[in-house]
Amino acid sequence: MTKANSQGLSCYVDWTSDNEFLKRSMVSDYTKEVLKVRMKQSKYLLYLSSDRSRSSEWVSFELDYYENHLHREILMVVLDGDDGHDFKRIDLEGIGKRLLKDLPN
Repeated sequence: MTKANSQGLSCYVDWTSDNEFLKRSMVSDYTKEVLKVRMKQSKYLLYLSSDRSRSSEWVSFELDYYENHLHREILMVVLDGDDGHDFKRIDLEGIGKRLLKDLPN
């Protein structure tokens, strides 16, 4: 996230950017409203597909809202397993290496 921000991209991650409003121990309807506002402010949604994210109720909500209510394109990186979504796939070997090339090991 820091690397992307340093290259002029503004990255939002709920548990860091809104950690005061979106405490995981205090999930409510307000949580969805905050996420909706943040998604409306976003040009892209990057979906990191994994066994865990594919089984998440919250990820399902975010994907549905972004695709079907905002009608915006979702970019997807498949980290493990298979994902049947029809989102544009991003190859970590290409774009990921360019974004992350200067990060320390």
